[in-house]
Amino acid sequence: MTRVPCVNAVLLSPEIWRQINSYQPGTYLDFRQFRHFSSPCLRSCVYFPYKEVATIDGALQPWLKEFGVRRLSRLFKYNASMLDVALLHSVSIGNTQLASYILKTYNPGVDSLVDIAACQNQESMLHFLTDYYPQVSCSTNAMDWAASRGHVNVLDYLHRIRNAAHTEKALRWAAYHGHLEVIQFFHAIKSCFFSRSIMDIAAGNGHLELVQYLHRTRSEGCTVAAMNEASRGGYLTMVQWLHDHRQEGCTTDAMDKAAEDGYLDVVQFLHENRTEGCTTAAIDWAATWGHLDVVKYLHAHGKPCTTAAMDGAAENGHLDVVQWLHSHRTEGCTVSAMDQAAIEGHEHVIEWLHLHREEGCTTNAMDWAAMGGHLNIVSFLHWNRHEGCTTDAMDFAMAGKHWDIVRFLNQHRKEGCSVNALKRVRDDGNEHHVSFLAVREYELSDFTVVMLG
Repeated sequence: MTRVPCVNAVLLSPEIWRQINSYQPGTYLDFRQFRHFSSPCLRSCVYFPYKEVATIDGALQPWLKEFGVRRLSRLFKYNASMLDVALLHSVSIGNTQLASYILKTYNPGVDSLVDIAACQNQESMLHFLTDYYPQVSCSTNAMDWAASRGHVNVLDYLHRIRNAAHTEKALRWAAYHGHLEVIQFFHAIKSCFFSRSIMDIAAGNGHLELVQYLHRTRSEGCTVAAMNEASRGGYLTMVQWLHDHRQEGCTTDAMDKAAEDGYLDVVQFLHENRTEGCTTAAIDWAATWGHLDVVKYLHAHGKPCTTAAMDGAAENGHLDVVQWLHSHRTEGCTVSAMDQAAIEGHEHVIEWLHLHREEGCTTNAMDWAAMGGHLNIVSFLHWNRHEGCTTDAMDFAMAGKHWDIVRFLNQHRKEGCSVNALKRVRDDGNEHHVSFLAVREYELSDFTVVMLG
C-alpha cells in the first residue's frame, strides 16, 4: 500500500484549506448568490410576493443543507439583509428549528412572521410562534392571504386563537379562486364583508357551486356583472343558471365580450334567451381575433359592425375573416387595415388588400414594416404602392439593426434618414453597417459631421 506523503496530507486537508481561505480577501463563492438579496416589506404588500419568496427558498434551502447554521453569522456580516431573509425562509418552509435558532441567537425583527406562516399553510409554525413568541402580532394579511390560498384550517386557528381580523379582500380572493369552504367559514363567523361583488366575482370565474351556495344562504345577491363576466369567460352553464335563477340580467357587454373571445355557444344562448342584444363591438372584436364562426352567426342575425372589424382582422393576419367581410358586409375598412398589417408582418393580407380593396395605406405602412424588420413587405410596398415612406423608415430600421432594410431603402428610396439616427448608430458602434450612406450626395455633409464627430 502506497503511503501518502505528509505534505500531501497537509495540503489536501479540507480543514486547513478552510482556515487558509478565511484569511483571504473578497467574497466567499457560496455567498455571491446572496449579494443582492433583501427581504420584501410584507406589511406594505397587497399580494403575497410568491416569486420573491420562492427565489429565496430555492437559494437558501440547498445552501443550508450543505452548510447548516455554522456559516450564518458570516453570511449576515456579508449582507445584513440576509438575517431577515433567512428568518423569512425558515417561516415560509415551516422549519421551526431554524426559526428558533435565528430568533434566539440574533434577536431580529419579527414583523409579518405570522402573516407568512398563514399564507404558506405552516400550521406548526403558527403554533410555535404563538407558544414561544406571543408578542409576534399579525396583520389582516394573515387572514386575507390564507383565504386566497384556501387554507381553512389556518383561518380557523387565527380566528379562534388570535382573534385575527380580515378585510373584504379575503372574501373577494376566495370567491375568485372558488374556495367554497373559505366562503362557508366566513359565513359561519358572520363576516361583515359580504357584498354583491362576491357573487359577481365567483360567477365571472365559473365557480357555479359557490354561486349556488351564496344564492341559498346569503341575501346580497349580485349585479349585472355576474352574467356579463360569466359570458366573457365562456361559462355557458353559469350564464344559463343565472338566467334561470336570478333577476339581475346582464347588459350588451355580455354578448360583446363573449363574441370577442369566440364563445359562440354563449353568444347563441344570449341571443335566443335574452333581450339585451349587443353593440357593434361584438362583430368588430370577433373579427379582430379571428372568430369567423361568431362573425357569421352575428351577421346572420342582423347585428351591426364598423370598419374596425376588417381593420382588426387585417392587423392580426386573419385573411379568411377579411375576405368574408369583403364578400358579405358593406362597411369595408380604412387605411389602418394595410398600415397595421404591415407592422405585424402579414404580407399575405397586404397583397390581398392591395388587389381587392381601394382604401390603400399611408406612409405608416412602409415606416412600420421597416420598424418590424419585414423586408419583404417594404419591398412589396415600394414596388406596388405609391404612398412611399418617411425618414422614419430608415430611422426605425437602424434602431432595430435591420441592416438589410437600411440597404434596400438606401438603394431604392430618396427619403434617407435623420441626423439623430446616424448619431445613435455612431454611439452604438455600428457605423460600419451604414458607411455606404456617405456616398449619397444629399446626405454627405451631415453624415461626415456625425461619423467623424
